Amino acid sequence: MTTYKMKILVLCMLILAVQLIAGIDAQAQCSDNGNLWSESWRSCTKSSNPNAAYGLSQWIMYEFEQNQIIAQSHFWNANRTGQSGDGIQEMIIDYSADGINWVNLGTFALNQAPETEDYGGQAGPDFGSVSIKKILITVQSTFNGGACASLAEVRFELDQSACNGVIDECGNCDGPGAPIWYLDADADGLGDAAISLSNCEQPEGYVGNADDLCDDGTLGWVDMASIFESNTCTSCHGNNATSGLNLLTYDTFVQGGNNCGSAILSGTNLVDIIQTGNVSCDNGVVNAAMNINVGFLVDESELTAIQQWINNGAPELCNEQAVILSCEPGAGCDDGDVCTVEDTYDLECNCQGQLLDENEDGICDLNNTAETVEDVIPEEDLPPCQLQGGVDEYVLTCNTVAMLDVLSNDDPASSLTIVSQPASGQLTVQNQQLQYSATSSSIGLFEFTYEICGENACCTEVVSSITIESCIDPMPEGMLYHYHEISNCNMAESRLDLSIYSQIPGQTVFYKLFYPDGSMYAQNSTNGYPVLFKQVPSGNYTIELSSLEMTETLELSLSCLSVQEDSVEPADDPCVFEYYEESDCDEGESTLSIFVSLGEGPAFHKLYNENGEEVRINSTTNNPCVFKNLGGGAYELHIYYLECVDIIPVFLNCE
Repeated sequence: MTTYKMKILVLCMLILAVQLIAGIDAQAQCSDNGNLWSESWRSCTKSSNPNAAYGLSQWIMYEFEQNQIIAQSHFWNANRTGQSGDGIQEMIIDYSADGINWVNLGTFALNQAPETEDYGGQAGPDFGSVSIKKILITVQSTFNGGACASLAEVRFELDQSACNGVIDECGNCDGPGAPIWYLDADADGLGDAAISLSNCEQPEGYVGNADDLCDDGTLGWVDMASIFESNTCTSCHGNNATSGLNLLTYDTFVQGGNNCGSAILSGTNLVDIIQTGNVSCDNGVVNAAMNINVGFLVDESELTAIQQWINNGAPELCNEQAVILSCEPGAGCDDGDVCTVEDTYDLECNCQGQLLDENEDGICDLNNTAETVEDVIPEEDLPPCQLQGGVDEYVLTCNTVAMLDVLSNDDPASSLTIVSQPASGQLTVQNQQLQYSATSSSIGLFEFTYEICGENACCTEVVSSITIESCIDPMPEGMLYHYHEISNCNMAESRLDLSIYSQIPGQTVFYKLFYPDGSMYAQNSTNGYPVLFKQVPSGNYTIELSSLEMTETLELSLSCLSVQEDSVEPADDPCVFEYYEESDCDEGESTLSIFVSLGEGPAFHKLYNENGEEVRINSTTNNPCVFKNLGGGAYELHIYYLECVDIIPVFLNCE
């Protein structure tokens, strides 16, 4: 047997890779025009046919590297001078779809070639557009009846309109089938994972994602944080807010600040604080409207959304069961325990009091039927306290209530009291055990301290921990983000709002913003609320996001009409700027505060060092602008206000 490659013309010029297998002495040639022959397939010896039904015979088999949809065929019989008599007169054609089992197409006759250069061959049989792996031609007779059989060329034509695979329910060849669509009831572009259907076309009111936690339009803290951040409310109400109202996280917000406290969650207090400022709260009266300080950026639709969230119980997550308080936190109550005094409602409407325990032995004074040990034995005569407590390390899930048997690995004790609560969640003493109630935001490790007391008033404190794991698989599928540019342009500078969050609720995402030249502009971290970059020069930026073991890179392009500094002419009347230096020194570093004595509207500041390098960029509206942690030396302060530019030399001397 001889095996070699043969070129098959398909659709005039399309070439398929086939393997030609024939008897000994087989020869082959193929010309694109089909009329010139220097050699042909020629077999003069019979061999075992691939189809065992034909036994020893003269045959030729074409095997495609992968199945093809074959339609028409065309044959050129032996046309070499003096060899047309060896041409095939009658042949049997079989084909195989799987390369093993044969299907008989039929017996066909060919005409004898004229041995001329203009010989064009003849049409062969139609294979019916079926999927074929192998084609087998078995010679039945030749024109001269001799020992040799010959064939010049065969062309198989592909049916390009046929599917050489499986047609799915939507009519696509090897398609994925009908996609799944998810209901988007609130039309925010995010679908409800609980309500879906399969359809080849997108139904009205459905989307291709299942990312909506609350498709009924219910709001959560992430929506409120976006409103506060995008309207610059967090500039004044952050970690160091003088009012104590911190809008950066849900946990700090619900504390309500120095004036309102928990009453900020009641009625229209929060909206009134933003809109009018005329609010009487638990600890004082709020007079200054937040919206005045931010230029009335919080609009009516946002105020409506905030009030809707408050009315729904101000949940941290939109899919949390809203908690509508049925009490006034801090108001007096009766917990039904005769051993407690000064009972009041806490923030979750639990009525709790202080233990009646004047001698601080951890036992209710009403249950002390005899004198305490301290009353009988002088303190100096008491034996050394050797009470030991074992450290406990609990691993729990979020949104859970668990009983912690902390005394199981401690020395025998007669009392158990809580010294310090964990940073998240709540501990209470229940029947000589600790009951822990976690919240949805309790993800991480939190320490707490309890005290046990035994004989002879011997007490010891034990520090233990609770680790709250995430409610979902800790490996994220990716980080989600969106951003938009606010063209609040001044000196070719723009503002960039970027919302970054991991698919794990509360998971911190670290970010770095790089200039076009690759140098870093800023870096920080966030756990779900928007990040605001102010006064960002126009250009192309790269932001690198990382969370757990995943890192993503996002390309940003900010465009703001350029205004050259030297094109800004000072006003006719010179601008007057007042500034002063606060020598709050720490290892040679100083704090510079600048107050701009102008009318309404923001003033922008750029601080350059003595080498002309830009050190800081900031802005302020009738409030001091503070540059912290500056080294001593000479600086140059550039101040821009409307069409006014002023440059002030500054020298910081901090020893």
